Order: sequence, then C-alpha cells, then structure tokens
Amino acid sequence: MSKTRFVQSVIIRSLPRLERVEAGVRYAEQVYDELTRLGYGAPKQAKAREARNHYAELTQHQRDYFDQFWTAFAYKAGRNRAALAWAKLGELSAADYRQIIEAARAEALRPRKPTDSRKMAEGWLTERRFEDAAASHGQKKADRNRALKLELNSQLNALKQFNADGANDAEIEQLKQRIADL
Repeated sequence: MSKTRFVQSVIIRSLPRLERVEAGVRYAEQVYDELTRLGYGAPKQAKAREARNHYAELTQHQRDYFDQFWTAFAYKAGRNRAALAWAKLGELSAADYRQIIEAARAEALRPRKPTDSRKMAEGWLTERRFEDAAASHGQKKADRNRALKLELNSQLNALKQFNADGANDAEIEQLKQRIADL
C-alpha cells in the first residue's frame, strides 16, 4: 500500500470531524514512517521483469520442428510460452518430433462441440497430450491386428475342416505363418 493510501485510510477511519484533519494527517504519517522503519511500511519495489524470447533460445534443430508443430497445431496463441514448453521437452529424435507434429495435426482436426474450448499449445505440450494420441494410434493398430488375426484364424479353421484329406496343406501353412507374423 502506498503512503498516500495508508494515510487516507487512517484518516478516514480515525477522524469523526474535519476540523482535526491536519493533526490526523501528521499522526498517520508518523505511524506510517514508524511502520516502515519496523519493516511493515512501503513494499519493496519489484524489479522490472526481463522478457525472454524462448523461441530464439531453441536450437536450430528444435526450432525447425517447432515451426512445423506450430503450423500443424493451428491455434496461434502463446507462441513464446509454447516455445518454452517445447524446449523443456529437450532434444528429441526426428521420429519423436514427427510423432508430436502428427498428434498436433490430429488435435487441430479433431471435431469439437461449440461449447468446447481448445487447449493452447503450451498446455498441450506441458501435459504431454501427444502421448495420448500415440497411445490411441497404437491401440487402433493393435485392434486392427487383433481383428485380422481373428479373421485369419477363422479362415484357417474353415480350411482345416474343408480339407480333411490334406490337399491344401500349403495354404494352411501360409495362413499359419501370417498369423504368427501378427
């Protein structure tokens, strides 16, 4: 609180009549000065904060992939803070960066309800939401493989039943090999 506001608040609370305003001001100033001497007075002046350009602090490798991410994410707000979150990921391989960029592209294209708001890039990176996209992609691939395996097993069983005499053993072996590959 500034000295002026302090003095005003003391005067307003303590003086019922205007005739004694000057005496009240002197009293309030003395109280303020004594409180300041004891460490309760004027707050220390905050130093001017230094603005940092986090994008400029990225390595060239990080900057190249960050630019691709920024384009793919398609929500142009908070670029400097997003660059800081990108830097905190550290130096990653090109494959890891591409995975993040693909997840960002999928996030930008994800349908939303009118009441949904988008996560800004900084939060999306900090919360590592790109890992969710990778997990769901891996889950989809596993589901496809599981479905294909079931289909191939069903074909194998049909061939075994149909081919009781062993005429199509090569086909059966081929199906067994495809199932083993999955």
